[in-house]
Amino acid sequence: MSFFFFIFFFIIFIFSEKINSSELNKRDLQSDTFDNIRIYIDDECLGYQSSASDPSQNNTNTELTKEAIKKARLTLEKIVKVQRLTEYVDLQNYKTVIPSEFSTCAIRSLNSRLDYDLFIFIRSPKPLDEDDVNFPITNIISYVGNNVNNRPLIATINYRYSLPDNEAAKYHAISILFLHEFTHILGFTKSILQRKGIFIEKTIKDRINGVDRLKKFITGDKVINMAKKYFNCSSIDGVEIDDTNGLDGADNIHWNGRILLGEYMTSMTSEFYFLDQAISEITLALLEDLGWYKVNNYTGGLMRFGKNKGCEFINNDCIKEYNFQYTRGIITTFPNEFCSSIYGDFGTCSSGRQSLGYCHNKHLSTALFSDIEYVRNNISSSIPYGYGKYKLFY
Repeated sequence: MSFFFFIFFFIIFIFSEKINSSELNKRDLQSDTFDNIRIYIDDECLGYQSSASDPSQNNTNTELTKEAIKKARLTLEKIVKVQRLTEYVDLQNYKTVIPSEFSTCAIRSLNSRLDYDLFIFIRSPKPLDEDDVNFPITNIISYVGNNVNNRPLIATINYRYSLPDNEAAKYHAISILFLHEFTHILGFTKSILQRKGIFIEKTIKDRINGVDRLKKFITGDKVINMAKKYFNCSSIDGVEIDDTNGLDGADNIHWNGRILLGEYMTSMTSEFYFLDQAISEITLALLEDLGWYKVNNYTGGLMRFGKNKGCEFINNDCIKEYNFQYTRGIITTFPNEFCSSIYGDFGTCSSGRQSLGYCHNKHLSTALFSDIEYVRNNISSSIPYGYGKYKLFY
């Protein structure tokens, strides 16, 4: 009988050790767990003017802007996952690096210890309805552990922007704009991509005129693999960046709108309020290439521009001249993506195929020095019905 009890307790002991070992392994793995990112937004400096007797009356757009920013934040929090920080962030330790213009209106945040993964301070230097500045200025000012090779921790956005009059359009425009800026803060910048070794410049034949030209590319493994699948082109070795490097002269860069028109991380996003704008699988792949994030890929798949168009779409000119008797114009080689001046203005599907659209285009004979100008001025695509009065070129 004693032998039986010995065997019984021995089995229980071994089994309990296995359970404990499993639980310990789970705890060890906890440090490697990715959870949805938590973004802290300080928007107390929106619409704030220290000289005003009642700062809340400075700007009638402030509450709408805050709600649109909240939408952008929630969108990103559903998409992006990070590894949690092990300690609360004491923002008092960062007062010396946060610009002084935030100190009078962000007092509560700057005296707090908070449990978030990313901190963003947003400020409007003047009332938001003044439109003499047409872009926000975003700066990453601190990284995790104060190490520039770690992921961004604290950033600021100085926000001034001209907006449409329609309230619904304004809300949409602001939310897209801040989603765009928040993604820059996550790491969609030249300096970060260079440090990661996935940003290069190389000379290739220009698709417009065949002349050798220095262009910029993002070469992350996930980006390349996703682009090959998206465009159905096996020869892609990098995804092209805009000809311009941030219109504000900052570190921000953007996808080339010629091949990813309608993607929310092109430079055209900030100009066009009413367009088919989507988060592409390629941007999600870029975030994972940074190594700091994992993404919920279910958000991809809405992007349609250029999808499955092959290597010709990436490498070749999108237009050709049309001459027939007394008729001359520009006709596109990719009719689902661009509309042609030979047909004038007409109704069509939008480029993203998400809505009915209206093709309004123009052709300039002057020299064009970037793909942006080329798309804007030669082959414009369609904008959704109801917004034709803005004459935007999507």
